[in-house]
Amino acid sequence: MSLFIPTERHIQILNEIGRWKIISLRELFNQTGANIMYSPFCRTLKKLEIEGLVKSHKGHRRKKYFSLSLDGGKFSNYSCPYAENKKELRHDVISSNVLRELLDYKNFKSGHIVVEDLDLIPDALIYAKKNEKEYSLAIEVELHQKSKKRLIDKYSRYGDSHIFNYCLYVTNKRAIYDFYKKTLTEMNEKVQEKIIILMDENLMEHQFDYLKVTLWFRGSNKSFDEIFS
Repeated sequence: MSLFIPTERHIQILNEIGRWKIISLRELFNQTGANIMYSPFCRTLKKLEIEGLVKSHKGHRRKKYFSLSLDGGKFSNYSCPYAENKKELRHDVISSNVLRELLDYKNFKSGHIVVEDLDLIPDALIYAKKNEKEYSLAIEVELHQKSKKRLIDKYSRYGDSHIFNYCLYVTNKRAIYDFYKKTLTEMNEKVQEKIIILMDENLMEHQFDYLKVTLWFRGSNKSFDEIFS
């Protein structure tokens, strides 16, 4: 049995999967499928799966997703292991979608799912620019409500962080939005200066319209453009 050595094309695909942690087949093709037909692209992915470098998963409506295996992470710039359970699958697919949609915004330059070994690990990280000043924006996707104690601790750590200039909390539930907003108003000014809360009740695996929703920042409701434009 011959040793499989990934080509440059294979590495490109592994890097793209790792960047998002988990990504649908169609989205992966859209990101990396230039100069190749869909069928050969699928065969390339199948080869990577047979060699144990990627894993496939069935999500909502049996849509196919791919993540890296531990071995695949050794060849990727983003070693992003994935625990196989439905709860994490949905969270990670939505987080990946949130990041891709946000990166279309004019002032957001680049970003990726966070895989670094940090004391404070958000779901994603965006590098942005406003008024010629660069800053980092952590993304926290909240589909399930944290306890008040855990939330206060997380808020405080973002307030003290020198790595993340701001943190955007994204949820699709009114109860979470109201609870997180109320808890934030009880925190000190340093924390409130760094935390932004967004609710999109239509947020799903492949739907996120951040420009049409209201956000909470520095004690009042604001539009996305008001904060980031």
